[in-house]
Amino acid sequence: MKDTTVVIRSVKERTENICYQLVKAEFAENAIFFSRKVPFAATLKDALEIGLRENRKWTLHVDADVLPDKGKLAELVQLAESLPENILEIQGLVLDKFLPIRRPAGNHLYRTKYIEKILNANTIHSNAQRPESSLLRMMSGLGFPAYQSDILIGLHDYEQYYEDIFRKCFLQVQKTDWALPYLETYWTENAPNDPDFKVALLALYISKISKGAADTNKARNKAEINALLQLVGIEEKRSSLNWMPTSYCKTAYRKPTKMYLSRNCSNV
Repeated sequence: MKDTTVVIRSVKERTENICYQLVKAEFAENAIFFSRKVPFAATLKDALEIGLRENRKWTLHVDADVLPDKGKLAELVQLAESLPENILEIQGLVLDKFLPIRRPAGNHLYRTKYIEKILNANTIHSNAQRPESSLLRMMSGLGFPAYQSDILIGLHDYEQYYEDIFRKCFLQVQKTDWALPYLETYWTENAPNDPDFKVALLALYISKISKGAADTNKARNKAEINALLQLVGIEEKRSSLNWMPTSYCKTAYRKPTKMYLSRNCSNV
């Protein structure tokens, strides 16, 4: 994959190092970079600028909460090579832990020659709820569409810190209120055997009684989340993950799961 720059977009997720190791197994180490800016719109802009600076044919963004399965990112690049030249971005699917579906998230392969157009068109808006989705819609309107692949890239939101799980699930409930009954049922069923889902349920209940939009600033709401976790007797996971069995992704794929939601929920 000599023609690909990889940028891991991170806010110090628990799986950051494992994500890096999995990416490094397929791409040259000197072509892998990190972007850790906040808010997310700043990370998005920074990651695109890294790709523009490195000037390889492809710029691949991988979020640090994604655990890529062996060979799948390379497969995405190979697919991109066969697509029309006006395709700006190609994305695969991930198996999401808290939304029991395969959905597009956490991986974006950009055609580097169009990054300057993205930056010059002022398409990155920090006040947008989903800055990257907004960017892609705007660029599609300019004649540079995105392509959704059905390649299953890997796992999303597995093995994360409780603090991050709470924050993400709190926000997810607000973004997908139409799916709330399904999420509540799924999380409740899994909570007895997996503390991650206990935290997800806590976020759901707090979100129900909260007013206004979620505060997604990690540094600003860290203390409040930790206080809530302590109140219900949940102690934070102590360390980042540095190792994982190579079969982890495939084991998760085989785990029987009730699929409450349509696989093609484009508004998730």
